[in-house]
Amino acid sequence: MRWNNVIASDRLNFLEPSSARETPVPAQSSSSSSCFEDIQNQNHLPSSSGPSSYGGPAVASYFNNGCGHGVADFFTMEPQVARPDVPQMEASVHSINRISDGIGQLIANASANLGLESEKVELARTLNAQKLENDELRLRVRNNQSTMEELRNEIDKLRVENSTKVTSELGPIQEQLQMQTQAVGVMVGKKAELLFAVHRKKFSCS
Repeated sequence: MRWNNVIASDRLNFLEPSSARETPVPAQSSSSSSCFEDIQNQNHLPSSSGPSSYGGPAVASYFNNGCGHGVADFFTMEPQVARPDVPQMEASVHSINRISDGIGQLIANASANLGLESEKVELARTLNAQKLENDELRLRVRNNQSTMEELRNEIDKLRVENSTKVTSELGPIQEQLQMQTQAVGVMVGKKAELLFAVHRKKFSCS
């Protein structure tokens, strides 16, 4: 009779629905709470609530830390959002902007230096051209000065030659002119004498 009761009890347990035979979930204990805090600390999860998902490293870390007794609490707890470190991102962006500005400044300085170098080369080329032109002008001036000296010497020579020629040619002419002037004076005197003689003869005859 005793064995019959045991068999009947087993049959009833076998026929009982699976939902009735499930083990109830234990309430969250202090140990499971500490394990949950360990998971949050290891995965850097914030305490604020919000929809999110957890990856494999969090579950593996949970089981490696010996917190298996809180598996039910882990799967029944509400996921939380892992917020990014905004100040660190802002610092990185600020650092990138500063580096970009520095690179831009270096490029601008390099461009300015290249512009100055090209301008310097152009100015040096212009200066060399001006020096060559000045040297050529100085040479022309020297040649002109030499030509002017030669012309002055030639003019002085011609002046001396002309004065000598004039003196040599005008001397005899002046002598001839003086002789002719004297002859004219004698002839004028003789004419006056003849006229006076003729006038006297006419007066005596009358």
